[in-house]
Amino acid sequence: MRMGDLVALAWRSLAERKGRTAGAVVGVFIAFVAFSTALSVGETFKQQTISFFEESFGTNKVFLVSNEPLTDADVHLISAIPYVERVIPILSSNGVIRGATGEQVSVTVYGIRPSDVEYLLPRDVVIEGQMAVAGRGVLVGEFVAVDRVTNVRRIYTGQVTGVRIGDKELSVIATGVIAAGHPGLIQTQTAVIMDVDLLRRALGVGGYPLVVVVVDDRRNVGTVIEYLKAFFPGAETFSLTFFIRQIEAFLSSFQLFLGGISGVAAVVTALWIYDTMTISVIQRVKEIGILKALGYRKRHILLMFLMETLIISFLGASLGLLALLAVTRLPLPFGFMGQPLYPVMYPWVVGLGIALIIGVNMLGALIPAHRASRLNPVEALRYE
Repeated sequence: MRMGDLVALAWRSLAERKGRTAGAVVGVFIAFVAFSTALSVGETFKQQTISFFEESFGTNKVFLVSNEPLTDADVHLISAIPYVERVIPILSSNGVIRGATGEQVSVTVYGIRPSDVEYLLPRDVVIEGQMAVAGRGVLVGEFVAVDRVTNVRRIYTGQVTGVRIGDKELSVIATGVIAAGHPGLIQTQTAVIMDVDLLRRALGVGGYPLVVVVVDDRRNVGTVIEYLKAFFPGAETFSLTFFIRQIEAFLSSFQLFLGGISGVAAVVTALWIYDTMTISVIQRVKEIGILKALGYRKRHILLMFLMETLIISFLGASLGLLALLAVTRLPLPFGFMGQPLYPVMYPWVVGLGIALIIGVNMLGALIPAHRASRLNPVEALRYE
């Protein structure tokens, strides 16, 4: 008995019972789409969340915070640590900037070396002017430049204005405007970013409370942290690597929960297949007897019923794949940070969904198929 003959026989049998076959295919379709969509949405949300933190803060960065200001000598020492690619000292203070019409706008003033700005802010964050903080040039946040309530312009690119920090006022030039809402260490909406040396002179300090250490590879972050703890035992070190691992573990657990809930549909489908095949065996007892009389062996009968299940599973999964393609084009409203979520159909998710559907359906059909294969041909032929 050739496999092609079994496939043709199974297909013919399914075609003769169109109603039950269609119902089983629909059940498989629903189970496959539910399971694959749940896992894909969970995986896409997880990747979106992790990407947000990686792009905003960087998993290869270590934040060193010290109660005792870190000096330029400390910065030089950190630069000599193995695997350290760059050291970015940061100074910050509250301040007030004067608008074009004389109004006072409260701001957070950040002091950063001109060469380090691009490591903390992407270039596309500048929506007007240039990313330049050398000399007396400053970058101002979008909500500093424009009143978000009245939409009145307060700071223009190229404008000379004053920034008051404590009892000192600095004359600065607005070289660029940075977009609000950019996630990261710097709150761009109400920020004024200037040369760190200019801010140090205004504050009268010689050190930095915060240093960002850029590591060449996130796999070396742990080693760099050990060095920092040894050199600066009184300081605190933070890295997003551990935090992201915790987020990833939590989201993976939630993803498994979604998959488990949607997997119930696959179990229901398997029970449906079991019921369908059981009824099919009862209705086809005489047919099975004839096939056995013609020389079909037990394994042929068993494979015939399993082949019917495989065809049903294949049809349902194929229709499900078409539905999943449509799902990927639909923006879902529950993405991270309010962003739309477009589910991605990961190959491993689709493969797992197909394997699950075929596996549980085969299990559901195995008992009826085994019963059919064990029917006595003489008794089957006499069955009414």
